[in-house]
Amino acid sequence: MLEINNNDVPLLYRSIDEQRLFLDVCSPFSQFTFDSFDKNSLNLEFISKSLIPKATDKILLFDSNTLKSLPTFVKVIIDNFGKSGLEILNNSIFSALESLLIKTNLTKPSVIFDAYLQSIESISQNIRNEFLIETINQYSSNQEANLRIVATRLITLVTNDDEAVTNEGKKLPEDSQKQSQENIIICEVVKNNDNSFINKCRSKTNNIDRVKANFVALSLDRVPQVRASVISCLAGVKFNQSVIDSILRSSVHDNANSVQRAAATMIGAVAPHLVEPLKTFLSHRETAKAALKSVKNVVIKNNFECIYDAFQNAMKFQPENSCAVILNISRVIQKEEHRLLLECAMQLKGHLTLINYLFKFSDVFENKDIFLEFLDPNNAKKWRTRIALMKQTILFIPVFHERLITIAKCFSRDDVAIVRDCSVELWTRLILDNPNCFESLIEIIDDGFHQKIVVCKTIGKILYHKQNTTTNQPITNDSQSNTENSNLGNNQEKIQENNNSNESNSEFSNENNIENNIIYENENKVTVIAKKMSEDPVANVRLCMARNLVSVAPEIFHDLFGESKDPEIIALMEENAPKTFE
Repeated sequence: MLEINNNDVPLLYRSIDEQRLFLDVCSPFSQFTFDSFDKNSLNLEFISKSLIPKATDKILLFDSNTLKSLPTFVKVIIDNFGKSGLEILNNSIFSALESLLIKTNLTKPSVIFDAYLQSIESISQNIRNEFLIETINQYSSNQEANLRIVATRLITLVTNDDEAVTNEGKKLPEDSQKQSQENIIICEVVKNNDNSFINKCRSKTNNIDRVKANFVALSLDRVPQVRASVISCLAGVKFNQSVIDSILRSSVHDNANSVQRAAATMIGAVAPHLVEPLKTFLSHRETAKAALKSVKNVVIKNNFECIYDAFQNAMKFQPENSCAVILNISRVIQKEEHRLLLECAMQLKGHLTLINYLFKFSDVFENKDIFLEFLDPNNAKKWRTRIALMKQTILFIPVFHERLITIAKCFSRDDVAIVRDCSVELWTRLILDNPNCFESLIEIIDDGFHQKIVVCKTIGKILYHKQNTTTNQPITNDSQSNTENSNLGNNQEKIQENNNSNESNSEFSNENNIENNIIYENENKVTVIAKKMSEDPVANVRLCMARNLVSVAPEIFHDLFGESKDPEIIALMEENAPKTFE
């Protein structure tokens, strides 16, 4: 059992579960077991002489478990020993972390800095602000750039007190605190002539002002990483907007690209009204990518027209990212500015980022006719781009219907086989949407044997849809109703469920009937064209037609190829012949 010393044993320990206290405070930094642990022995002397030295050694060795345990360890020590505990931690734990922070690359995520920051945040607010301000003052003037970067991030943790307190101890409503603070101070000083009250109010209300000078000075630091860190912290600081605006405006003239990029990214988040600085960043190659992240918020705050010219420059430097911005702002832009948005989109219509979301992009426009021009494959040089266009064309079928036939023909005449092959799905969807489109499909037969292959595969797809809609058609309303009602008895709830089911099945049946009607309207034409393809002089065309009929339309296959002497077709018949068992 550890030696018990009841001197300086904090009362707060009495409210903490002993096992929890052991796991949070002792276990990570000591060798003794829970059986030998007594929380009454955890006085300040034992902690400072036994636990903290071991914790410091493990921190310097980058022990991950120790770093994870630090915030809880710090919180328990300070909650129980107050400023005395904080002083000991500052001279040991925080000093060890400081030595590591000097060597750490703080431009990237850092486990060391996370542990340090979380430990600071775990300090109770009634003593944290004073500790923060003192640390910020020290780090801001330190020769080590890393510590000055740490100072910029610590400034975001500084707060004023949440409530203003009058001389009588009454709390003001939250929404009137800020407005009434100065009046309260004046009134109380006049009433009581109390200098101590003035100092008390200053300590409660001026914490932010006490670090403002440090923050502004750091924004002018000679090291670019420090200046960039100041800008990246702007979203978390609690200074007046004028301070934030001044720092961002000054960054336009900064010689370091890293600082300018940080400012370009931050404008949209903290100062979307700063249009001119954003226009400058959009117009330069080095900062255009970062500036595009701010465009949406600036457009929401102002309009698109105010940055239109600068956005044109950004499109040249960052075309794919500009496409993403166009898609993002399409739902927030003013209707009167749709024309400007389409002009930008037309200039970027060959880029995949825009093409892949073309149909979704069109949702915000009432007149979608211009998107026929977007879908034209003649503008796409890469075959992957043309396939992406084709996928979007299929989505536009309910909008444009047979107006897409010309585009479908372009895909079927493509020089790349995979593009032609993908056009089969487009033709199938068009014909299912409007049976008259089958006549247009037939027209490409005369273009060459590659187009005949497309026709053969499309016929197979159409017949496949016929087969599926026939075999998968649900039970009719009458037969289903009779079958189910025979088992229902007097259960009215089940009868109601049955009626609802019949209604949904009826709708599904009607959809299938419509598709069947479309297919049957073309069945004679399909058979005629299939026969023509089966007699084509090109062997590949005949074989393609056979392969696309053998499983989905065996009767038509045997009518057309039953007496064929072609070895490949004979092998196809044998492969798909019904299996017989003795």
